[in-house]
Amino acid sequence: MKTNEEKIYLARAVCVRHPSVKEDHNAGIESIRANHSNITQIIKKLVELYEKIYEIDAYHINCGSCENFANDVVELVPDAEADWGDAWTNEKDDAFLYAYHCIVRYNEKFYDSQHPHGVRNFRRISALLIESSV
Repeated sequence: MKTNEEKIYLARAVCVRHPSVKEDHNAGIESIRANHSNITQIIKKLVELYEKIYEIDAYHINCGSCENFANDVVELVPDAEADWGDAWTNEKDDAFLYAYHCIVRYNEKFYDSQHPHGVRNFRRISALLIESSV
């Protein structure tokens, strides 16, 4: 069993994927692309892929691999866009509180690994709630 520190290290290593891991990752992406078209299904299958390859769950994806995960969603979902949470703030927000988490926007909803069904208000994303409530 991996420690949380090892899981987070593996999660962060996604951006510099080892060739064998990258091959498994790319094959998984292609399988998802071939078999799923609904964003909710895609996100659930991506979480399963990350659990299998990187041994990290949806929560831990959001602790270091959110940008990679969001970019994978964007690759699989036409018209989806990924950006850091502060991109959607307004003058009433403290943008800093939202700046560290990358999320996906698609059809007026916001998604991440813990929100496969999406939320209408990006401030309802769990990772952002935890930080903004501090």
